[in-house]
Amino acid sequence: MIGQPGADGAISLLEAITAANNTEGHDTIQFSVSGTIYPTSPPLPALSDATAGVTIDGAHSIILDGSLQES
Repeated sequence: MIGQPGADGAISLLEAITAANNTEGHDTIQFSVSGTIYPTSPPLPALSDATAGVTIDGAHSIILDGSLQES
């Protein structure tokens, strides 16, 4: 699966999760950045592709910190 970049030329984590949830088969979400990502609003959806799986690949050191997520 390759997501379509938005107007800013990037694919957000929200867009990548949504695309993975709407695509059959195994998906990979790849990061090309390093550091800590703080998703804020709207809350990120759960990864729902439990049968084929989703790989989250951070070639660099990635931390997803959901402590700032609104509930």
